[in-house]
Amino acid sequence: GIGKRDIYKCVKLPNGEWSRALNIGTTINTEFEEDAPFLTADGKTLYFSSNMPGGFGGMDLYRVTKVNGKWGTPHNLGAKVNTTSHELFPHIDSKNILYFATEGWGGFGGLDVVKIDLQKDTKPTNLGFPINSNKDDFGLIMKTDKSGYLSSNRRHGGIDDDVLFFFDKRRGLRC
Repeated sequence: GIGKRDIYKCVKLPNGEWSRALNIGTTINTEFEEDAPFLTADGKTLYFSSNMPGGFGGMDLYRVTKVNGKWGTPHNLGAKVNTTSHELFPHIDSKNILYFATEGWGGFGGLDVVKIDLQKDTKPTNLGFPINSNKDDFGLIMKTDKSGYLSSNRRHGGIDDDVLFFFDKRRGLRC
């Protein structure tokens, strides 16, 4: 790689196997950290976290688009999303809502999952309990309007991460 953490891609080959990992390029991967990528369904926009210069502090969320098969220059999502702390694990749902983990937008402690409609001039909204806990909660992926997956280290006192399935926020979480 180029930096401490870079973003790679693999391509599924016709025989069902995967290609070797390929670094996606120097416009995204720098000597800094690039982490937690999310590629939109059309394959044209990549969201990721980075501590590259020009951010607000810690890890910030960035967006980069692909034009004519090449990734452009990453753009910081700005103060509407980023804080002086860490913003990580972006996910865009089918309604173009950005979900991400943050230490900087307040919450229950550790990383909390928040959401924001990037088309509106609003602040991120904490998803509350039971999605968030006093441990690290991150990596949320929505499958439907009321269900999805979430990573958290709440189950074993914060010493390891588990993937949880959630359904209808009022009914709780299951592993």
